[in-house]
Amino acid sequence: MKLLIQAGANVNGCGAGFNGTTPLLLACSRTGAIRFVKCLLESGADPNIPDELDRLPAEVAAIHAEREVVEAIFPLTHYVPTILDWSVGGIIRYVKSAAYKEWARNASCRRKDELKEQGNLFFNNKDYDAAILLYSMAMKFNNIDASLYSNRSVCWLHLGIGDEALSDAQFCSKIQPDWAKGYYRQGMAFSLLQDYASASCVLQRALKLDPLNATIAKALRCEKTR
Repeated sequence: MKLLIQAGANVNGCGAGFNGTTPLLLACSRTGAIRFVKCLLESGADPNIPDELDRLPAEVAAIHAEREVVEAIFPLTHYVPTILDWSVGGIIRYVKSAAYKEWARNASCRRKDELKEQGNLFFNNKDYDAAILLYSMAMKFNNIDASLYSNRSVCWLHLGIGDEALSDAQFCSKIQPDWAKGYYRQGMAFSLLQDYASASCVLQRALKLDPLNATIAKALRCEKTR
């Protein structure tokens, strides 16, 4: 890390690969990262840049039970009015409270929905790469939302990447095994991969779950003629 900083890396930069997360926030979300946190702070990392849920690095470190990290960051962190006991212990108790956990769940849900909606807009504009990125970002806030995997699967299909389409479709069905769309997505992925027998099999399962679905029925008829 020191070599990167010496080479001119921006210690407050939000890399695209980290979904807008600063290096300090990323370090605070990892256990045993005190050495990296201190290195970043010594190099000018700003401990007052929040994450996507508006949480400061000190809060993120407290969530991950990294008291030593909270102690290192606390003197440089601006006072947060919602944390009545403004101390290292107070921050740790605050993030462990039922009220905070409920807020975090609701905030994560809202952010997931926002990213999903943005992904849908890109999908409708046929920008499948951007849609995939946004659905993937949404998964960071809820990685068991079957619709996200279904949506990302169809993006992979449009890009002609069958393996990824199948993987997402299968995980979609694993999360929500009674949802016909997951098996339909699998069928389309198997078809793209030219595994027509498997495509027919999963499409039959999809049609059994949703017997009036004309799209699934048409896809199944098509696979049976191959």
